[in-house]
Parts: sequence; structure tokens; C-alpha cells
Amino acid sequence: MLCEMKNIMILVFLIFFTASKTENGVPMMLLGNWSDSSIVDETYLFFIFTYPEFIPKLRQILGSETYPDYNSITNKLNGHIPMHLLGLLHLSLALRYFHPKAATINPMNDRNSMNDRNSPFNKRPIIRGWAAVNEEKLPQINTHDFQWKLLTHIYGSGNSTNKLRELSHVFHNPRHFFPEIEKISANFAIRDEFLKMKFQSDKPISTINSRCVSNDPFEIIDALLGEYQTLDILNRLKINNTVFSDILTGKPEHEVFEYLPPLDKVPVLEYHDLPSIRKKWGSELKINSSDILSFLRNEKVMIKPQIFISLHSPQSAAILDDVLQTCKHDFPSSFEIVLIADWQNITERQIAYSYFSSLMHIGKRASVEYLLDGLLHGNFEKCYKKTRPVVKWDQLFSEINNATIFKFLNPQIEYMNKHNIKDFTIVVNGQIIRDFPSFTEWKNAIFQQGNRLLEYAKRQMITNQTDIQNFLKSQGIPINSVEKILDIDFNNRLSIDGLSIKSILNIVQSLTPKIKPAFISLKNSPSIPVYYIDSKIPKQILSNKFANSVPSFILYELKKEAFYENNEDPQEILKFIRNSKTIVGPLIFNKILNPAELKYAIFYVKLAFMEKLENHQFTQEQLLYILLWRSSLGLRGIDRKMNLQVNSSAMIHTNILSPLTWTCVMNPFSSEFRMTIEMINQVTNFLIADVKLVPAVPISNLFFGDHLNSVYIPVIITNGISNDIPSCTIECPNNWATVRVGHNHILSHIVSYGFVQESKIIQIGDQIRAPLKNGYFITLLPVGKYKTKGLTEKYFHVDSFIPHPKFFTSNKDIIDIKNNNENDVINVLSIITDISQEDNSRIMLHSLLANCSKKVRFWCFNGYRNGFPKNIETIYLSAFWPHFLSKPKNYLEFSKAAKFALIDLIFPPHIENVLFVDQGIIFRKDVSIFQKLDMEDASVALPLMTSSTSKAFYFNSYDYETSRFKRPFHGTSLAWFNMKTWRETNSGDLYRNLYSKTLKYQIGYNSIDDDLINQLQLKTQLLTLPEETSFCVTNSNMELAEKAFAIALCSTDSYKLSGKEYTELVNAANENIKY
Repeated sequence: MLCEMKNIMILVFLIFFTASKTENGVPMMLLGNWSDSSIVDETYLFFIFTYPEFIPKLRQILGSETYPDYNSITNKLNGHIPMHLLGLLHLSLALRYFHPKAATINPMNDRNSMNDRNSPFNKRPIIRGWAAVNEEKLPQINTHDFQWKLLTHIYGSGNSTNKLRELSHVFHNPRHFFPEIEKISANFAIRDEFLKMKFQSDKPISTINSRCVSNDPFEIIDALLGEYQTLDILNRLKINNTVFSDILTGKPEHEVFEYLPPLDKVPVLEYHDLPSIRKKWGSELKINSSDILSFLRNEKVMIKPQIFISLHSPQSAAILDDVLQTCKHDFPSSFEIVLIADWQNITERQIAYSYFSSLMHIGKRASVEYLLDGLLHGNFEKCYKKTRPVVKWDQLFSEINNATIFKFLNPQIEYMNKHNIKDFTIVVNGQIIRDFPSFTEWKNAIFQQGNRLLEYAKRQMITNQTDIQNFLKSQGIPINSVEKILDIDFNNRLSIDGLSIKSILNIVQSLTPKIKPAFISLKNSPSIPVYYIDSKIPKQILSNKFANSVPSFILYELKKEAFYENNEDPQEILKFIRNSKTIVGPLIFNKILNPAELKYAIFYVKLAFMEKLENHQFTQEQLLYILLWRSSLGLRGIDRKMNLQVNSSAMIHTNILSPLTWTCVMNPFSSEFRMTIEMINQVTNFLIADVKLVPAVPISNLFFGDHLNSVYIPVIITNGISNDIPSCTIECPNNWATVRVGHNHILSHIVSYGFVQESKIIQIGDQIRAPLKNGYFITLLPVGKYKTKGLTEKYFHVDSFIPHPKFFTSNKDIIDIKNNNENDVINVLSIITDISQEDNSRIMLHSLLANCSKKVRFWCFNGYRNGFPKNIETIYLSAFWPHFLSKPKNYLEFSKAAKFALIDLIFPPHIENVLFVDQGIIFRKDVSIFQKLDMEDASVALPLMTSSTSKAFYFNSYDYETSRFKRPFHGTSLAWFNMKTWRETNSGDLYRNLYSKTLKYQIGYNSIDDDLINQLQLKTQLLTLPEETSFCVTNSNMELAEKAFAIALCSTDSYKLSGKEYTELVNAANENIKY
């Protein structure tokens, strides 16, 4: 009874709080661009997902009454379900988490969502889960010891709940609170406690039951619901709760590597003093290293690159030159150089003998220099003589020399024949680099392996005593050839993400048939389930010889017709497995896997999804569910961490009784903290989860970010903000595209994504899409149900506020792509990096319209605060980012990368060309001239960038010149894309791949857009435009200013080149561009 009274008091407080927010006039709202849904429908969907057995009772309780809001629903259900579940329902309904699905299933076209029936938005749903940000300059604050003064104030606020609320108040309005906190005397006992904990303020931790979450409200509620459902299913499957910790803290999906056994006894090229330097580095694994190279500086050899040099490959000379330069420094890796030669060709054999003779007599570095000299100049005999050899060129084949050299050569010849190494090849820690050209990838591969080992060390999979090479062998798919055995991509994945409990259990039980397996591999570890669907199993697989070569598995032969027996919804399982013929754990294949392919797939499942599972016994149902669940999380890029153990008075702990625990260690001065602390307070108020928070302030060097120059107004349980603030911006999930329309903001579309196999063109509603090579595509559509073309599935549902993967199959329909007079339109893409750049963007847009003889269609990320420009067709885009790419560090980095990483996802295939324009550009000549540009085979045209001010400018350095093979360096403030060629050459995939490696493996860069696209010149053709196409005062020759096509606003002097003062430019833009 006491618990119920406490719950009712919380609900009453929330109702009062909600009302108080809107009593000062009509609130500014965010409204959906689609029909509303019933709060009752949303409630039913909640229980279908979390507690299906309650639904009959729910019908009795709710009856046929009308419920005006979510408070009326939760009040009605108070006392009928546990408090944490009631709180989870309350927050789900407040955020309207299930609204998109409800609106798709049962839209309420006649419902009035606002009191004003004359409003043009009176049928649109009210959206929550965002924040209004209003600029208010922070007064000058003395940062000395300010963090300790802050914590003194917070820890003096009373109990844990009060501390959390005070943190929210302070950081939502720092302009009001910071000056008062500055006057406080710091309690340095708090500082001493934080110094003992040694948390890193720049490495936040936020996990719900070990699942990592961001500060996105919908990602947080998605995690709360998902973790609640997961625990429920684990209990339903009767998994021993002592195993829960290993299941929940294991990484959902590891990046999988191959392992080709290395060639032994290869001469090593390295920095001359590296062995003695290694001893100084020590054997301690530096898991808190700030970068990969620091971690690799270890007494142990952690990276082992083997480079097989071909006399006929142009890559050979390039990589030898690069490696020789690298070995002039204490780079923490050695290089093993192997020469490939045709032993039947007398000349090549003599070159090989000369190289090995050099290795024996003049040393490794001099020998590699000789090999490089020969590759560059072609005359190996002459280059060999320059080394003053012990054995003369014409004596290399003498019997004594022949015997000595052949003793070293023979094992190499046998190794290369065995593993089919016939051309230039790089192998790093057993992983073959298959990119082409591969010589540009060796450094990326070293960073990749370093990141891999660092991850293993953090997860305590390796220690100081681990034999690294043996460990790598155990953690790689064993292969015997450089040829790729099996491709595994997104389309090979099964996902239970977003499914109800009933559907998940139906799938698991249907794929655990009550029939005798075709084969069981008897080993003391969980057996990976393998299914051959309506197909015959190859005989070689049904043998102990095969079983002994792979991890434990259990093999079934299944007929699709069997799914119709004793199954309430056979179509559900058939849709789930799609057109597969072989299933291996959570992987599907639309072909019958042969023994080599099946071996590869079984190892892949073990290495990717089975961390911490091998020492436990599971039934087939239990293991299949865990594999499907981990695969679903991995597919979305969701990680899990080990439980954080903190025993300190500095932790704010609510001690709420709940199966859910939210652990958060975060710098309160970071921009992510403001929404995080708001959601933590909501979770605490609703008694949803036990909260453990450490406000990990910087120990030193406190810095106030620009975000603190604002008031933060979260909209979670309210309908909007009470006052219309003209200068406010909207902070919302990054897949939402919002635009201001009159008093309110409209959520115009939500980015959703899916995968389709073997399809070049598909249509969703009126949007035509060209899926990527891996089948990935996105849609820019409001919530709703859309007819499809080119897909077996008839409908595509936009039914979630956050992206969930959807899988489709192609029906090979031919889709007619109409050009619709696109030649009369210039499609322009641009990005506003922040509100301080709005004026620059208006200046750019004004100059664009004034200097273009064609119609302009403007595609814009992060739109103007005042809404759409009236005199130009504008499409606003969200800051959506594909889940399989490393997330940009901030919005500026997103802005730089998006033009290359997203362009083929955003634009439909009938748009032939796109002009990207930086926000800081002033056009001086007719932009439509780009349409006359002869692109030949180029995928993108970019202006040349030189440096008239300094030849030592960063892109003229050795590393940068080498990375682009000494080709011209281009700027990216203007870019003219040939979309057909960009797609045909997979240029978008190439950029995304390099981008992801650069961020994930912490590879240094100066500018993520300029640097990476210039590195790709060997893989995609760039057309070099004259430097004056985009003139920059900072580094262009001033003689080019007069004939500049466009001026980049890279300094204050740039404005003068336009002939007007900055204020004149702004006034002209504002006068001509209306909203």
C-alpha cells in the first residue's frame, strides 16, 4: 500500500509539473507530419512488447473509455503491475515511443491533436523527446577549482534524488547557477575522492544493464524496453541467472579476422635500435593509451606484417619506399619482406638470388634499398653492382652460392605455392589485405590490428603474459589461401530487433525442431545450430574429419513446409529466414554452403558472437536466442561493457528496486550530459531503474564548451516550451528532419533504413532508391505505410522514431526512372554547421541564386531557424549517420564527412549531378556552367589547392604526398558530383570504408573531407578544376583573385574581395531571401 501511495504521489507531481509548463500561453510544439494515433493503441503495443500475458486483463481495466492523455492511462493501471513496469509504461507513453507503429497500424485521421481546430496542424501528433536550446551568454567565470565548487554544491543538496535534480537544474541553466556556485568554498575532500577513482572525463560510460547508450532519449527508452524484454526472455527460456552476467556483458559482435599462418624465418626490416627500445617500453599493456601507437609500444612484438613483393606490380616500389621511410623512426612494428619470382624464368630467378645474397652479406636495409632501386630503374644487374656485392652477378648460380641461397628460398617457394600467393600481397597478423590497391592500406591494417588488441586487452581477453601470436591464431578464422572463401555482409544477418516476445519465441522454437539432427559434433562447448533448408547436405560435412576441423555444431535438415505444422504464424518464420538455403547461427545464405564455406561460417559465428559463452551449457533454444539477440545488437552497432565496479561515496546511487540498472560516468560539463541527466531524472522519478551516477569532472584543465552559453529546455513529459523563443534551435535525434513553420516546428521526415539483396533500383512510396553494394538504403519519409516496387514485400513501414533494420528481397521488377526535366535544375547540397554560420549560409544562397541561370533545388542539413526560404525549393535533411560507420566526433566533423559519405544515399538515381557548396562561399559567375563540364570518367570534380604562403603546408608533407601517390591536392569547399560514375565506381563505399578505418583505428588526419578524398585518387578518378574555382585568401595566389569563380570565406579579408562589407552582404541576403 505504501508503495502504491508513493507511486500515486509521483504521478500527481508529474501532472502538476506538466500543467505548469503550459499555463503561460500556447506552448511552442514539435508536430509530426502525419496522422495521430490513439494513446490506447500505444498502450497495447507496449504490453505486446513487454508483458503479453497482461493484455486480457488490460482490456478489462481500460474497457471502452476515452483516455485524453498518458497520465489517465497510467493512473488507471496503478496497482495492477509492478512499479518499475508502470514507470516504464509512463515514460514510453510520454515519449510516445510506440506512436509511429500505432499510427502505421491504425492512424487516427480525424483526431484533433491541438485545441485550436482552425490550426492547419490540428490532426498532427505532438512529438516529445527533444530540447529547445536558447543562446544566453555565460558570464565570465573563474574556472580555477570550479569543478570542486560545483560538486560541493551538488553533494550538499540532500539525498540522491535531490542531487540528480540539482545537476539537471544547474546544467540546464548555467547562466543562472554558475555565478552563485563560483562563490562557494570547495570541499577538497571531494577532490581527493575523485583523484582516487581515476576516471577519465573524456571517456564517458553510460550503460543500461551493460548496454551502451547515448544521450538520445529514444535510444535510452529503446534500451530500457529492450533490456527489460531480454531479461524476460532469458527467464522464460529458463536460463540459469548465474549465467546472466556473462551473457549481458559479452560483446554482442566482435570484428572477425582471418588467420593465414605466417612464413617463418623471414628477414626483418625495422628501426635500427628497435629491439633495445622495446625493452624500455616494457611488457605492461597500456590499456588507457590515448592512441593506438602508444598501446603498441610494448616489449612484445604485437604486429607482424609480411609483405610479398612482386617484380611485376607497380605497388611494390611504392610500399618499399614507404616502409624504408617509416623504419627511420621508432615505429612500433617490424616488416618482413618476401620476394615473389617466377623460378622458371632465369632473369627473375637471378634477381631473387641477388636479393638473398644481399641479405646475407650487406644487411637488410641495404638489401631492401637495392630491391627498390631495381624496381624503380629496371636494370637490376646495374643496381646490384652498385651495392659492391660479395657474390658477383654472373656467379649467383654457382654451386656453392646456389646451395646456400636455395636453403632459404625453398621454404618460401613451398609456402607461396601452398597458399596461392602469386602476386603482390600484404598479410598483417594473419589477415590478408584485399583492398586494391593494397599498398596504401598497410598502415591502416597495422592500426586496425592495434585497435583489435587494445579491445581484447580492455575486455581482459589478453594480459601481459599472453603469447600474442598464439592468441591471434586462436582468434582468427583459419585459412590456407589468399583467395576469399565466403563473403559475409549485412544481408547475411538475421535480426529479432524490435520484435515482440511472442514473435521471438515463435522464431526460436520453430528453428529448434523436434526432429533428429542430421549430425552432432560432440565437444564440450555450446553447439552452433546449422540448418540446410530444402536442400541436400554435402556428404563431406557429415563426417568426423570435418567435425574435428571446426567448432562444435549441430546440423539439421529442414523443410519449409514443416513450418506450417504446429505453428500459429508460419509466414512470420518464412519472412524471417527469407530465401535462405543455409543458416548458421544468426547468419543466412541464399546458397548451399560447401564444406570450406560452412567451416568459415561456423568459425565466424564463434568468433563474432560467442564471447563468454563457451564455458556454459545451453539448450538449443537458449543458444539460438542468445546468438540472434547478439547479432541484432551488433547489426545496429550497439556495444556492451563489463559491469563497472565503483565503491565510493562520490557515486550518486538511488537504490531503486528494479531489474534494470543505469550506470553512468560522465563529465557534467560535456554537451551530452544535459539530456542524459534529464533522462536520468525521469527514470528515477518513475522508479524505472536503479541509477548509479558519477559526475566525472575534469581533474584539471576545466573548459567551458560553447554549449554552456545557452539555456537548455528539455521536452520529455510536456507538450512543448511555454514561450516562443525566436532564436532557439531544436536538439533532437539525428535521424529527424525538423523545420520551423509559424509558431511551431514540424518533424517533416524520419530517416529509416533497410537492406535488400541483389537490387539496383527500388521504390518506396514516391522515393526511388539505389541500394549500396551491401544492400543498404535509406528513406526520407514521414511515419506511415508505403507501397513498394522492386521488392517482394508489398509495403515499407516507417514505424519507429529511431532506425531499426528491415530486410527485403528483390523481385527483379523493372522500375521506370523518369528524369522529369532534371537538366533544367541544379541540385545543390549544403550544410549549416551551427547557428553562428547562418548568415554565411544566407550569403552563399543569395549569391548562388543571383549567379545561376537554372532553377535551384536546395538540399540542406541543419536548416534555418526561421524556416524554409520562400523563393527556392528546399529539402531539409537530418544529421543521420549510418549505424555501421564510426560516429563523427562532433557536428563539424559530420559536416565535413557527410558530403562524401551520404550523397549516394540521399539522392535518387535519376539525379545525374549534384553540386556541394560549403556554407562559406560567395559565387561570382554562373553556377549552371557546371552542367557543361565534361567529366569523362571522373566521379567528382574538385578545385586544385596549393599553398602560396608556405610550401611546408600540411598537404605537402611526405606522408600526405605519399598517401595520394604524389597526385594534386584538392579542396572540397566546392564539389561537382557525377552521380552515375560515383555509384558505378563504388566511390561512396570507398570513402565510407576509409572514413570508418580512420576514426575507428584513431589514424591521424588534418581535415576529414580534404584528406580522405585525396587519398582515394588511386581508386576513384577526380577531375581537377582550376584553383580559382574556389579562391581562398589563406593559401591561394592573390593573382588569381580577379578571375575567381567563387570566393571561399576562409578569413575576414575574403569578404572584401566581393566588393562589399560583411554587413552589406548579410543585409542583401536577408532582403532577398524571405521565410
